[in-house]
Formats: sequence, C-alpha cells, structure tokens
Amino acid sequence: MKSKLRLEIIGYVVISFVVSLICFLILSNVGRYVIDRHIEPNRNHKILVAEAQLFQQYVTENSIASTDWEAISSWVSLEGNLFVLHTATSQKSEAESTKSDNAHDKGKSSDLQENLPIQFQDATVETNFLFVKSNLLQRTMFAFACVISALLFIAMFYHRLKKKLDYILEIESGIAILESGDLGYQIPQKGTDELNRLATSVNVMSKSFNERILAEQQAIQTSREIITELSHDIRTPLTIFSGYIPLLLESKPLSVIQKEYLRQIENKTEQMKTRVNELLDYSVLFSGKQKYDQELLSGETIFMQLIGEISPFVTVDQQNMLSPDVKIAGDYQLIARVFDNIVSNIYQHGDLTKPVFVSGSVHNNHLHIETRNTVRSGETVIGKSLGSTICQYILQIHGGKMLFEKQGDIFKSEMAFPLCDKI
Repeated sequence: MKSKLRLEIIGYVVISFVVSLICFLILSNVGRYVIDRHIEPNRNHKILVAEAQLFQQYVTENSIASTDWEAISSWVSLEGNLFVLHTATSQKSEAESTKSDNAHDKGKSSDLQENLPIQFQDATVETNFLFVKSNLLQRTMFAFACVISALLFIAMFYHRLKKKLDYILEIESGIAILESGDLGYQIPQKGTDELNRLATSVNVMSKSFNERILAEQQAIQTSREIITELSHDIRTPLTIFSGYIPLLLESKPLSVIQKEYLRQIENKTEQMKTRVNELLDYSVLFSGKQKYDQELLSGETIFMQLIGEISPFVTVDQQNMLSPDVKIAGDYQLIARVFDNIVSNIYQHGDLTKPVFVSGSVHNNHLHIETRNTVRSGETVIGKSLGSTICQYILQIHGGKMLFEKQGDIFKSEMAFPLCDKI
C-alpha cells in the first residue's frame, strides 16, 4: 500500500499537469484564432502587395509578355512563399501547369489568393497570386503556450508542495532545538500523513528522554542527600572513637596485644574518617553547590607548593622547566585538595625509601605537573579511590584533565591545566 504522503504528491502532480494542459489548449487555440483572424490577414496582404511590386519590377526589367509563362514561372519571390498561379491570357504547357498546380496545392484554405494588375510588355493583365502564409507566428505562439503552461505547472506544484516543505523545515528546526538540550520542546503536529507521524514519534521520544533524565537527576539528588546524611551520621561516632582511643592507649595497665588492637582500631578509624570526608566532598562537588572562585595563579608557585608538601617525608627529585610568567586560572582551594590527594597516596601507598620524581613543564598550551613514585609491594588500589575521582572532576571543571597510571611498581599521576594570561 502506497504511503499517504506519496499519494498526495502524485495528486499534486496530476492536478498541476491537468490545469497546465488546459491552460496550454486555451492559449494555443485562442492564439491561433487571433493570428488567423486578425494578425495574419493584414500582414499577409501587405507582404503580397510588396512581393507583387517586386514581380512587376522583374517583368518590366526583363520585358516579359503575359504569354511568356516560362519566364513568368522562373520568378521566385524573396520570401519564398508567393506563387504566380496564372495570368488571364497565359497559355501554360503541361509541365508549367503541373508546377502551378503544385504551388496551388501548397496553399491552404486560410492562405491568401488575390488578383492584382501587372503591366506586361504586351498588356496589363489581372494576375493571380497565391501567398502561402508562414508558420513562424504559429510556432511562436505554440512555444509561448508551452512556456506559460510549464511555468504554471511548476508554480502550482510548488505552491501545493510548499506546505509540506515548510513542515519538513519546521520538524528539522524542532529536532535542532531538542539536540540543543531543550527536551521539553514539542514539535507542532499537522496533518495525518507520515510527516505528522514523524513529528509525533520525535515528540514521544523527547518526552521519554526528558522524563528519564529527570528521574535520573532525581535519583542522583536523592543519593547525594543520602550520602550527605549518612556521612554526617557516621562522622559523629568516628569523632568519639578518635577522641577515646588515644586515651585508652595512654591508660594502664595494657598488654602489648591490647595496644596493638587499639592502634589497628585507630588506623581504621582514621581511614573511615578519610572516606567519610571524601564522600562529603564528592556530594558537594558533584551537586554543583561548591563555590568556584577563579583567580590567576602562578604555575611555578603551585609546582613548588606540591614539592613542599611531599618533601617532609620522602626525598624529591624535581625537574622544574617553568618560567615565572606561566599562569593558570583556577580555584586555589580546589587545586590544594588535589595536591592533598596526591600527597596522601604517596604517603599511604608509596615506598618512602625511594625518591619521588616531580616535574613541571609547558607544552600544547597547558601546564603539566607530573609525579612518579615507587609503590609498596602488594598495592593494587592506588589511583582507584573516590578521592582520585574527585581530583579528576576538579581538573575537569578547570578545563584540564588528570590521569593516573600504574606500570609495574611505578605509579604516575599527571595534571594538565590550560594556560591563561588574564581572567
């Protein structure tokens, strides 16, 4: 079964063709009537008289008698459409008569035939002329009717198709609006053909996407709220543990095993506090509520700050290729949080007996700060914590990126900040 849109377009073609055909028939017939009845009679008469004058000049110059039909029939009009049929006194041979008859046969009922007086050498004779009209005007009128009919066909077909084209453009514009992120926009629905069904499908799809996104956003918001509440709830008992465990370690008498147990509890409590703080940071950062104070920072200054935080507990092998005019735009507190995570990873998971390599350089219009340290044997979770995710997000909102990579016993972290001359 053919689609409705295809049938409508075929209908547009048929209607436009029928109307243009009617227009062609009317124009061609009216034009032919006007030419035959009003234009050509006067025009042909004038041409016939002018040609007869040329024939008179030919007769005079050549002293032709009215009975010299051979000389008469040898005359050819300049227009090539005037024939001398006979003179009143001419006696034609059989061949000449045949030639004259053929010329007469060329004439149609609408051709012009007149008798005009011609002064021959021997007498003035009424000479019968036949003027065969030219088809130039008829062909011109036919071409004119064809052009007008074709233009009418195109105009009618385009006028009928324009509504569909406009609706297609409206659907395209609506899709562009949806692509820009406004999923609440609805494309107007017109007609009952495939274009209307397309618009309906797009509207249903965008509505479904919008509802899904809203549901996901609500779920994310709910999960963040739960994380925040749980973090606050967990922080309270952890604070109590952190306060009482040192007191228990100082109390007496305690056996060696009891002290070891308490120290393990203290370590795990500190780890839990770290994780809770990371959860709170994650919740605040990803909720968009974190205030982002952008300022112009010296690349060399923050590079030396990172070295200053690492050097108290491990040897630092630095390579500084930064000039004092290297600047970045960012939030100092957030960048300091990234450095804290890097330093914490090195301290908790690194082999502190081996030096840490720190380098600062500029390439591809970015400030690159890289750290490489040797990790203790058996460490596998470094670079995979929630803190690492937070660091990557902080670099992302600064327009840069952060990469973590572990190759054998070497762990590498690399930060890339876009350079900035002014805010």
